[in-house]
Amino acid sequence: MWKATREATRSSAARAGSRRWSGWDDRVVVIVPSQVNLARELRRVLGRSAARKVLPLLAPAVVLVDDPAGTSLASPPPRLPAAAVWPHWQGQPMELLLDLDLAAVQRVLADGLLPAEGHLLVFSDAGRQEPIPGGGSVEDAGSGVLGHVPPGTPTRSVQPPPDMACRAVRLGARPGWSLPSLEQRVRHALAGDYDAVWRYYKFHQAMSIAHPLRWGQVFGQADDDDADMVQVGKLAAAAWRDWPVRPGRWRPALTVATELDANAELTFWLCTDVALPERLDRPWMTLFSG
Repeated sequence: MWKATREATRSSAARAGSRRWSGWDDRVVVIVPSQVNLARELRRVLGRSAARKVLPLLAPAVVLVDDPAGTSLASPPPRLPAAAVWPHWQGQPMELLLDLDLAAVQRVLADGLLPAEGHLLVFSDAGRQEPIPGGGSVEDAGSGVLGHVPPGTPTRSVQPPPDMACRAVRLGARPGWSLPSLEQRVRHALAGDYDAVWRYYKFHQAMSIAHPLRWGQVFGQADDDDADMVQVGKLAAAAWRDWPVRPGRWRPALTVATELDANAELTFWLCTDVALPERLDRPWMTLFSG
């Protein structure tokens, strides 16, 4: 059973630079609808040989979109488990970002990283913090919470803190594809083909403008490259020495768009070495801000 008072983990790894036109350091998450034939488009833009090298890096994902009949909620009126209290971090109440219907996600993509049913309450304090240049630190551990509410759990309506308005926006789950950014894996796959690297960069930009990440995505790619994945493991291991973490054993479970700094995305990482439900107890959170 989830306890809202239990501390999870977080790293506010903020990054400088423009979100759309920041040259070679553009690492914003890009996710496109499944009806877009990415294989065909990549072959058209990169040529068959280069596209064949990039296609294995695409990742299926679940897109969160506006849907009046949707069962997930952004900034929802909060209903917490009956025995839970509102999570705090460093004496301040966290912001409830999302109430995610896991069954709706499961119907689109049965990934296994998250529970298959119930609701996932996503809390964070990042909306009230300034971006931290240069990456995260172990001192930030505990400032993000993923709270699983299994089906049938008694819940109660909880009044949010006075400075937090909870205006519910209903979201639905749709299939999509998550594009890797121009990071180490793409550069390595296209090693030496600088023309293809440049064309992929322009393609990534065009897709990010045509299909912006409005609310968030489940699974798929994060805005972090391979080096950052190693850093996630190292930071978490330093913060919780009793936690069985290894670099490369962490996966992005959920990316949530936030209003911080106009364009920012919070990604919650989970350690796959740990089984559910304990896997949710200590997520690690990274922040892309541009």
